[in-house]
Amino acid sequence: MVMLVLILFIAFVLILGYVLIFRDVKTLRLKLDFANLYRNTFVQFSNRYFESDFGLPKAKNVDNELYHWLTKKSVQMQADLGGLGIIEYHAPFRTHIIRNYEVIVNSLPKYRDELIQQSDVNSCDDVLLRHIGNIENKIEILEKQLKSPLTWLQKGIRALIALPIYLLLWFGIITDKSASKIIQNTIFKIITGIFALVTFISCVVTIIQGKDATIQFIQNLFGRN
Repeated sequence: MVMLVLILFIAFVLILGYVLIFRDVKTLRLKLDFANLYRNTFVQFSNRYFESDFGLPKAKNVDNELYHWLTKKSVQMQADLGGLGIIEYHAPFRTHIIRNYEVIVNSLPKYRDELIQQSDVNSCDDVLLRHIGNIENKIEILEKQLKSPLTWLQKGIRALIALPIYLLLWFGIITDKSASKIIQNTIFKIITGIFALVTFISCVVTIIQGKDATIQFIQNLFGRN
Protein backbone atom coordinates (compact mmCIF):
# COMPACT_ATOMS: atom_id res chain seq x y z
CA MET A 1 0.00 0.00 0.00
CA VAL A 2 2.84 2.37 0.87
CA MET A 3 4.52 1.55 -2.44
CA LEU A 4 1.32 2.28 -4.34
CA VAL A 5 0.91 5.66 -2.65
CA LEU A 6 4.56 6.50 -3.33
CA ILE A 7 4.37 5.61 -7.01
CA LEU A 8 1.10 7.50 -7.44
CA PHE A 9 2.59 10.53 -5.69
CA ILE A 10 5.65 10.55 -7.96
CA ALA A 11 3.44 10.13 -11.04
CA PHE A 12 1.18 12.98 -9.91
CA VAL A 13 4.09 15.34 -9.26
CA LEU A 14 5.72 14.51 -12.61
CA ILE A 15 2.47 15.03 -14.54
CA LEU A 16 1.76 18.24 -12.64
CA GLY A 17 5.22 19.59 -13.45
CA TYR A 18 4.91 18.67 -17.13
CA VAL A 19 1.47 20.26 -17.42
CA LEU A 20 2.69 23.48 -15.80
CA ILE A 21 5.65 23.75 -18.18
CA PHE A 22 3.42 22.96 -21.17
CA ARG A 23 0.98 25.65 -20.00
CA ASP A 24 3.81 28.19 -19.74
CA VAL A 25 4.94 27.36 -23.28
CA LYS A 26 1.40 27.83 -24.60
CA THR A 27 1.05 31.15 -22.76
CA LEU A 28 4.36 32.43 -24.12
CA ARG A 29 3.43 31.39 -27.66
CA LEU A 30 0.26 33.46 -27.39
CA LYS A 31 2.33 36.42 -26.16
CA LEU A 32 4.77 35.88 -29.03
CA ASP A 33 1.96 35.85 -31.60
CA PHE A 34 0.56 39.08 -30.16
CA ALA A 35 3.99 40.75 -30.05
CA ASN A 36 4.72 39.82 -33.68
CA LEU A 37 1.28 41.03 -34.77
CA TYR A 38 1.70 44.30 -32.88
CA ARG A 39 5.17 44.95 -34.30
CA ASN A 40 4.11 44.11 -37.87
CA THR A 41 1.11 46.43 -37.55
CA PHE A 42 3.28 49.16 -36.03
CA VAL A 43 5.84 48.90 -38.86
CA GLN A 44 3.06 49.00 -41.47
CA PHE A 45 1.48 52.01 -39.78
CA SER A 46 4.79 53.88 -39.50
CA ASN A 47 5.78 53.15 -43.10
CA ARG A 48 2.50 54.59 -44.34
CA TYR A 49 2.95 57.66 -42.18
CA PHE A 50 6.45 58.39 -43.47
CA GLU A 51 5.96 57.21 -47.07
CA SER A 52 7.14 59.46 -49.90
CA ASP A 53 6.62 59.99 -53.63
CA PHE A 54 9.77 59.64 -55.72
CA GLY A 55 11.92 60.57 -52.76
CA LEU A 56 9.86 63.62 -51.85
CA PRO A 57 8.06 63.61 -48.46
CA LYS A 58 4.27 63.39 -48.63
CA ALA A 59 1.88 65.05 -46.23
CA LYS A 60 1.79 63.08 -43.00
CA ASN A 61 -1.01 60.55 -43.18
CA VAL A 62 -2.38 58.76 -40.12
CA ASP A 63 -4.09 55.49 -40.99
CA ASN A 64 -6.94 55.79 -38.48
CA GLU A 65 -7.86 52.11 -38.58
CA LEU A 66 -4.34 50.98 -37.72
CA TYR A 67 -3.90 53.83 -35.25
CA HIS A 68 -7.06 52.87 -33.37
CA TRP A 69 -6.00 49.20 -33.22
CA LEU A 70 -2.50 50.05 -32.01
CA THR A 71 -3.85 52.46 -29.40
CA LYS A 72 -6.46 50.00 -28.11
CA LYS A 73 -3.79 47.34 -27.69
CA SER A 74 -1.06 49.70 -26.45
CA VAL A 75 -1.74 49.20 -22.73
CA GLN A 76 -1.60 45.41 -23.11
CA MET A 77 1.57 45.67 -25.19
CA GLN A 78 3.19 48.05 -22.71
CA ALA A 79 2.32 45.70 -19.83
CA ASP A 80 3.78 42.70 -21.70
CA LEU A 81 7.00 44.63 -22.34
CA GLY A 82 7.52 45.25 -18.64
CA GLY A 83 10.90 46.78 -17.91
CA LEU A 84 11.97 46.45 -21.55
CA GLY A 85 9.34 49.03 -22.54
CA ILE A 86 10.52 51.69 -20.10
CA ILE A 87 13.41 53.83 -21.34
CA GLU A 88 15.24 57.06 -20.61
CA TYR A 89 13.77 59.44 -23.18
CA HIS A 90 15.91 62.25 -24.59
CA ALA A 91 13.75 65.04 -25.95
CA PRO A 92 14.64 66.69 -29.31
CA PHE A 93 17.80 68.79 -29.17
CA ARG A 94 18.52 67.18 -25.75
CA THR A 95 16.59 69.95 -23.98
CA HIS A 96 15.49 67.58 -21.22
CA ILE A 97 15.41 63.91 -20.20
CA ILE A 98 12.34 61.92 -19.11
CA ARG A 99 13.05 58.89 -16.95
CA ASN A 100 10.75 55.86 -16.71
CA TYR A 101 9.28 56.73 -20.10
CA GLU A 102 6.72 54.16 -21.32
CA VAL A 103 7.75 54.15 -24.93
CA ILE A 104 4.70 52.59 -26.65
CA VAL A 105 1.86 54.46 -24.95
CA ASN A 106 3.72 57.77 -25.10
CA SER A 107 4.91 57.52 -28.71
CA LEU A 108 1.62 56.69 -30.43
CA PRO A 109 -0.16 60.03 -29.73
CA LYS A 110 2.75 61.84 -31.38
CA TYR A 111 1.64 60.51 -34.78
CA ARG A 112 -1.71 62.24 -34.53
CA ASP A 113 -0.09 65.46 -33.25
CA GLU A 114 2.60 65.26 -35.97
CA LEU A 115 5.33 65.32 -33.33
CA ILE A 116 6.72 61.86 -34.02
CA GLN A 117 10.44 61.61 -34.78
CA GLN A 118 12.33 58.78 -36.44
CA SER A 119 14.13 58.24 -33.15
CA ASP A 120 10.75 57.57 -31.50
CA VAL A 121 9.92 54.98 -34.14
CA ASN A 122 13.31 53.33 -33.73
CA SER A 123 12.91 53.17 -29.95
CA CYS A 124 9.51 51.49 -30.25
CA ASP A 125 10.75 49.00 -32.82
CA ASP A 126 13.86 48.19 -30.76
CA VAL A 127 11.93 47.39 -27.57
CA LEU A 128 9.43 45.28 -29.54
CA LEU A 129 12.27 43.31 -31.13
CA ARG A 130 13.96 42.78 -27.76
CA HIS A 131 10.66 41.62 -26.31
CA ILE A 132 10.12 39.14 -29.15
CA GLY A 133 13.65 37.81 -28.79
CA ASN A 134 13.22 37.45 -25.03
CA ILE A 135 10.03 35.42 -25.46
CA GLU A 136 11.67 33.19 -28.08
CA ASN A 137 14.56 32.49 -25.68
CA LYS A 138 12.14 31.60 -22.87
CA ILE A 139 10.20 29.24 -25.13
CA GLU A 140 13.43 27.53 -26.19
CA ILE A 141 14.40 26.96 -22.53
CA LEU A 142 10.96 25.64 -21.59
CA GLU A 143 10.85 23.28 -24.57
CA LYS A 144 14.12 21.76 -23.32
CA GLN A 145 12.57 21.42 -19.86
CA LEU A 146 9.67 19.47 -21.38
CA LYS A 147 12.21 16.72 -22.10
CA SER A 148 13.60 16.66 -18.53
CA PRO A 149 11.66 14.51 -15.99
CA LEU A 150 13.82 15.93 -13.20
CA THR A 151 12.59 19.41 -14.11
CA TRP A 152 9.00 18.12 -14.12
CA LEU A 153 9.59 16.85 -10.58
CA GLN A 154 11.04 20.18 -9.45
CA LYS A 155 8.21 22.19 -11.03
CA GLY A 156 5.57 19.87 -9.57
CA ILE A 157 6.99 20.03 -6.04
CA ARG A 158 7.45 23.78 -6.35
CA ALA A 159 3.76 24.12 -7.23
CA LEU A 160 2.74 22.00 -4.24
CA ILE A 161 4.91 24.06 -1.87
CA ALA A 162 3.54 27.29 -3.36
CA LEU A 163 -0.06 26.13 -2.92
CA PRO A 164 -0.51 27.91 0.46
CA ILE A 165 0.73 31.14 -1.16
CA TYR A 166 -1.83 30.80 -3.96
CA LEU A 167 -4.54 30.15 -1.37
CA LEU A 168 -3.62 33.39 0.40
CA LEU A 169 -3.77 35.15 -2.96
CA TRP A 170 -7.16 33.69 -3.89
CA PHE A 171 -8.62 34.76 -0.55
CA GLY A 172 -7.24 38.28 -1.03
CA ILE A 173 -4.92 38.12 1.98
CA ILE A 174 -1.90 38.99 -0.15
CA THR A 175 -1.64 40.77 -3.51
CA ASP A 176 -0.65 39.23 -6.83
CA LYS A 177 2.57 41.26 -6.72
CA SER A 178 3.46 39.91 -3.27
CA ALA A 179 2.74 36.32 -4.31
CA SER A 180 4.87 36.73 -7.42
CA LYS A 181 7.77 38.15 -5.38
CA ILE A 182 7.68 35.20 -2.98
CA ILE A 183 7.50 32.56 -5.72
CA GLN A 184 10.21 34.22 -7.84
CA ASN A 185 12.47 34.76 -4.84
CA THR A 186 15.85 33.05 -5.17
CA ILE A 187 15.66 31.56 -1.67
CA PHE A 188 12.25 30.05 -2.46
CA LYS A 189 13.64 28.52 -5.66
CA ILE A 190 16.63 27.07 -3.79
CA ILE A 191 14.39 25.56 -1.10
CA THR A 192 12.06 23.97 -3.66
CA GLY A 193 15.04 22.69 -5.64
CA ILE A 194 16.57 21.05 -2.56
CA PHE A 195 13.18 19.63 -1.55
CA ALA A 196 12.71 18.20 -5.05
CA LEU A 197 16.15 16.57 -4.97
CA VAL A 198 15.60 15.09 -1.52
CA THR A 199 12.17 13.81 -2.55
CA PHE A 200 13.59 12.26 -5.71
CA ILE A 201 16.41 10.51 -3.83
CA SER A 202 14.05 9.31 -1.10
CA CYS A 203 11.63 7.90 -3.64
CA VAL A 204 14.39 6.13 -5.57
CA VAL A 205 15.85 4.62 -2.39
CA THR A 206 12.42 3.47 -1.21
CA ILE A 207 11.61 1.89 -4.57
CA ILE A 208 15.00 0.15 -4.74
CA GLN A 209 14.59 -1.19 -1.22
CA GLY A 210 11.19 -2.53 -2.17
CA LYS A 211 12.29 -3.56 -5.65
CA ASP A 212 10.46 -6.89 -5.65
CA ALA A 213 7.22 -5.31 -4.47
CA THR A 214 7.57 -2.56 -7.07
CA ILE A 215 8.10 -5.04 -9.90
CA GLN A 216 5.14 -7.07 -8.73
CA PHE A 217 2.97 -3.95 -8.59
CA ILE A 218 3.93 -2.90 -12.13
CA GLN A 219 3.25 -6.38 -13.45
CA ASN A 220 -0.16 -6.43 -11.78
CA LEU A 221 -0.86 -2.97 -13.12
CA PHE A 222 -0.34 -4.12 -16.70
CA GLY A 223 -2.01 -7.48 -16.12
CA ARG A 224 1.13 -9.59 -16.36
CA ASN A 225 1.48 -12.81 -14.39
